[in-house]
Amino acid sequence: MNSKTSLSMFLSMILRLKSERAGITLYKHGWANVDDLIIGIKKTGRFIDMNTLTQITEDSKQRFSFNSDKTKIRANN
Repeated sequence: MNSKTSLSMFLSMILRLKSERAGITLYKHGWANVDDLIIGIKKTGRFIDMNTLTQITEDSKQRFSFNSDKTKIRANN
């Protein structure tokens, strides 16, 4: 499994089930603050930045969505 696949799976877990693993809060409709998410994921020992997060979101078969200004992200249903 490559690192982006592993990060995508971890991101899915965080945004769907266990936001506390990254120490973030999910808001109404499952939205998470992107900056908080990146910081939280880094605290788990994984490397992620905005570019990587964008690539994962674009390559993930529409599993994730950004809001219009890319300040929030959520897992799609």
